Amino acid sequence: MRVAFRHKTNGTYGLSIDNVVVNNQMGPQIPRWHEATADAQGGNSVYLKWLNPTKNGNGDDLESVSVNVYRNGEIVHVAENMVPGSDGEWTDTSVTAGDYSYTLAAFTDEGASRQISAKNVRVGEDIPAEVTQTCALAVGNSVVLTWERPTKGANATYSKPTVFNPENVRFIVKRIDGDKETVLTETLDETTYTDAGLEAGKVYVYTVQAKNDAGVSAVLDRAMAYIAPQGVTELAVAQTSERVNRSDRVAFDTTDEYDVTQSIYFPDELQFARGSINSVVYKIYSSLDFETMIPVRIYMCETDKTDFNDKQWADMADAVKVFEGTLPLVQGSNDYKLDFDTPFEYTGGN
Repeated sequence: MRVAFRHKTNGTYGLSIDNVVVNNQMGPQIPRWHEATADAQGGNSVYLKWLNPTKNGNGDDLESVSVNVYRNGEIVHVAENMVPGSDGEWTDTSVTAGDYSYTLAAFTDEGASRQISAKNVRVGEDIPAEVTQTCALAVGNSVVLTWERPTKGANATYSKPTVFNPENVRFIVKRIDGDKETVLTETLDETTYTDAGLEAGKVYVYTVQAKNDAGVSAVLDRAMAYIAPQGVTELAVAQTSERVNRSDRVAFDTTDEYDVTQSIYFPDELQFARGSINSVVYKIYSSLDFETMIPVRIYMCETDKTDFNDKQWADMADAVKVFEGTLPLVQGSNDYKLDFDTPFEYTGGN
């Protein structure tokens, strides 16, 4: 029982005491949890086990004790006339897949204890956790997507895993174009998908979700890939199908507010090509769950340097500023295409 006392005064102070808990000392003390465990095979049942109290609120020995079992706030079972100090147990078979909260309260003819702290249980197989390591790589007029299969359920914690079988997972792949979503597949078993026959000169955005009979995972991040238009030679430097590409070849650090870097690219990496460089595409992964605009300036020149072992900058006296603008960094592994304001005429050097 909860009561409130309030003292009113016309003087300079007032005193109030709220939410005072008054226990019936003749009733039993609280039971203690042993466990509340869902069926390990994903079946629709929950096993409950607890320790019955031995004394009442005054410390007197109990002769017998009963326990109310509450599911989501309602009594669903009464375990009657048990031996004080013994273990009580009950299996709840009247549940379907979902989340449940269980509490217990002991009682005798003299009164009842308060309810003990709740045990939260998920019944049935858990929905998959988010798909991770999603990466999109342009290959010709196709985009090859790769990702990792979830190995745990979305509601699993370190101390309390949930029932989850990775072999039951299938994947939903979507292509995103503004507000339009196109479902490319929703029954895929493999962890790779090729979106073929795409129009060149565009950036393509994708999401991958995992699903099973329990439900569909949330979207962790997205992946983007740029397909160069016909007549444009695309040279990939240090780009792989892995989400995290070599950060030493990305000429800026997206985690710094201000950043000045230099990167050297070699003729063999550029396939000994020569001609006008009109744009650059960086594949960058960001874990940020919001969009941020990064101001970027890019200067280019040819140099005799082959490394930075002397800890000296390359001479930029003849450098050309080819780009000044912003990069809209968003969550995921994405291709960011920066079209140069001024093409760079590359003659084949470093």
